[in-house]
Amino acid sequence: MTRKTRSLLGTIGIIVVTIGYPLAVAVLLGDTMAELPAGLSIPIFAVLGVLWCLPMAILIRWMARPD
Repeated sequence: MTRKTRSLLGTIGIIVVTIGYPLAVAVLLGDTMAELPAGLSIPIFAVLGVLWCLPMAILIRWMARPD
């Protein structure tokens, strides 16, 4: 697969993850997070906010791989 094709597919993947990850977190944890006290929910939001970096880093590394 050429780098140009990987870049196209990676861009589509980035868009999907950027939209899908927050939606999935909101659907799966929305009710649970609303019931937690702020002192507990803020660290959870921080961890969940950083977790999306892992698939993005893998995807960007794959996109930048030489032919």
